[in-house]
Amino acid sequence: MDHNIQAYVNAFEEGKSLRTICQEFQISDLVLIQALAHKPEITLLGKDYVKPLLAQLPSIGTVMTITEHLGSVFEFKGSFPSGTEGHGYHNLNLHGDGFGGHININNISHIAVVTETMKNNRQSLSWWFIHETGQVVFKVFVGRDADGELKHEQVTILNQWHQKK
Repeated sequence: MDHNIQAYVNAFEEGKSLRTICQEFQISDLVLIQALAHKPEITLLGKDYVKPLLAQLPSIGTVMTITEHLGSVFEFKGSFPSGTEGHGYHNLNLHGDGFGGHININNISHIAVVTETMKNNRQSLSWWFIHETGQVVFKVFVGRDADGELKHEQVTILNQWHQKK
């Protein structure tokens, strides 16, 4: 195993967050996910899975969608909007409140399915939409109930995506 890859794996096994590992080693999200793809917590899927996932997300209920840009983090809690395809984009339908936008599906090269244990020993489960440059465009996290527990039906759906490995 490449020396750097082993260092990434060691950092992950020590409990460091994926974000921290990327920052410490100055590597892209994709480089790290590729290094960890053999771990059961990580599934890396190709661009053929982008459209099916975008089609399924609106039906699973309340999720947390996060995007980071230049040190700022934007979060939206709610149902992921449905969309239509046109001119290379997945155009999110904005019906009233919520978020909308246009996802350039041609530039999404991978989907990562990620199960991560956070510092508070709570699990975080998410789908990462990764740009062809290796950076995450946005992440969709499994929702939580009123008690802060992961929604079981969404956990089942995410685990089905892990099985596509």
